Amino acid sequence: MRRREVAVIFCLCLLGGAGAAVFVPGRAFATTPSSRTGLLPAPARLPQPGEGPPAWGRYAGPIADTDTRAWDADLIRRRTWRKSWMFLGAYTERYTVGFSIVDAGYAATAFAYAHDRQTGRLVEAHTVVPLGFADDFQPGLRKTWSVSALEGTWTLEPAGEGWRATFQGPRFSLTLDTGAASQGMSVLAPAQERPFHHTFKAASLPTQVTFQELTSGWRASAVGVLDFSKGYPPRNTFWNWASLVGRTEDGRSFGLNLTAEFNNALENAVWVDGQLVPLGTALFRYEPAAVLNEWKLSTADGVLDLRFFPEGLREDRIMLGAFESRFQQPFGRFEGTLRLNGQTVRVTGSGVTEQHWATW
Repeated sequence: MRRREVAVIFCLCLLGGAGAAVFVPGRAFATTPSSRTGLLPAPARLPQPGEGPPAWGRYAGPIADTDTRAWDADLIRRRTWRKSWMFLGAYTERYTVGFSIVDAGYAATAFAYAHDRQTGRLVEAHTVVPLGFADDFQPGLRKTWSVSALEGTWTLEPAGEGWRATFQGPRFSLTLDTGAASQGMSVLAPAQERPFHHTFKAASLPTQVTFQELTSGWRASAVGVLDFSKGYPPRNTFWNWASLVGRTEDGRSFGLNLTAEFNNALENAVWVDGQLVPLGTALFRYEPAAVLNEWKLSTADGVLDLRFFPEGLREDRIMLGAFESRFQQPFGRFEGTLRLNGQTVRVTGSGVTEQHWATW
């Protein structure tokens, strides 16, 4: 089988170096980089119509105001262009857990799953609800999301400085209580003919997971990840994604977010003991027709070199009028090396990779 090599080349006209954001004069963005990350603090709000070119780049912390009502006054654009989602993942030595809610405009989609590495058992639920969110729904990190269907009810809501995600279905229930994302990273990226795309990523979050079936259940402390995205991605979109957590050989926590062929490589970052470090271009080597085979993940700056070994797969194919999504998310273990500050250390852990095609 021919192996596919996926790379994204940095657009140097958009990036002022591996860790920088581009500043557009006259815009209401902070100009003093964080001493810990080298990134500018996140802007107070998303770009608005008529403001001129957005300040593309990556930033430290969340964007507080993600309201897009000025863009969405055109209901057709709200329903056909705007997309938003939240994904929470949680990982222990034994369990892999995923939870997601998506407002795809045309439809709401949601899934929840738990995989037991010890037994190999995967329990999952998913749904698609046409026009599942109201016209005026404004997704955000601190908003409540909810989707109900025959398959169950998915709810995601703020809880203190963190989040609580719950799924209640006829076969099982699942709760993730995730702590604060103190070192998250925001991205503003161009989206071809559409206004922009925004994402916020955080890793190595303290998480409590509760899983219950009719006659059995379990509760575990886990390490979590968070992905909030909102914007107007291109009509035809493909990406590879990796979200991993683990440890370095000297005992430090390790978290990783990598993306290729989407968002101009801006969302690539590693968290070491909670410290955010932006990364360069991501390279995914794998077999698209055999995603349960080994993946190789690396960065062009030489910081990262990993091998990912899938242990299972969650996948969907959704076709709804003009909307189509083909999604495969292997979950499993990884091992490899991380080079920072002139030192190379071995890293191991768990997480997910992904290939996703969408026409939306």
